[in-house]
Amino acid sequence: MTTAADPHEEFEIAALRRSRGALDVAAVARLDVHLATCAACRSFAATAEATEAALGGRTRTASASRDWAATRAAFRGRRHALRRGALTAWALTPPLVAVFWWTLAPPLFWCLVAWWSVMLVVASRRGAEDARQARRAEVVDEELLSFYRAHLDGEIAVIRRSKPLFPLLTASFGALIVANLALLAKALFFDDRPFAEPQLMMPLVVLPTVFAWLWRRVRVVLPRLERERRELDA
Repeated sequence: MTTAADPHEEFEIAALRRSRGALDVAAVARLDVHLATCAACRSFAATAEATEAALGGRTRTASASRDWAATRAAFRGRRHALRRGALTAWALTPPLVAVFWWTLAPPLFWCLVAWWSVMLVVASRRGAEDARQARRAEVVDEELLSFYRAHLDGEIAVIRRSKPLFPLLTASFGALIVANLALLAKALFFDDRPFAEPQLMMPLVVLPTVFAWLWRRVRVVLPRLERERRELDA
């Protein structure tokens, strides 16, 4: 039955099962009636069908020897890591806002704070939806495996697409840091006002942090995700 908290979940589960050919005729008819009047579930069903088609029209069934306990433990560990990442983003917000306030003029400061706030809210909403789908997938072993694979494939693809930009960002960030260090040295030794222009400090604080994050994504996170993905097919 549907619930007051989530009236669409029953039909979303039915759409997933239909995409895998696991829904009986009566349930298919009932699902079609609902999809005719619900744009959200219709969109969800289309996405489920497209995902299944991209995976070759079927979910690869794990062998009987698969250690499902280990697979579930790895899956839950991945979900915990994502939650920690979200909490870290929220925890970094106060010091980041403080840096913006110290180094930027009021119009730019408020624009950046507004942008950061919107990004956090959007990411939180997406994270909540992703967590809901993960809980639903965890009910059935094969659906958990399919969701786990698709989730890893998506994150790996994003990082791989960003790799060609890494050398360009390295050169750009390095040039900006050197330029700001030179301007800061000039203000300190020749103008005797090292903090009269606090915007000079902004790149020196933010750019190394961003670079370290990007470097970790490409050099540490990507190999780990690729290894984790290979283990799912082992």
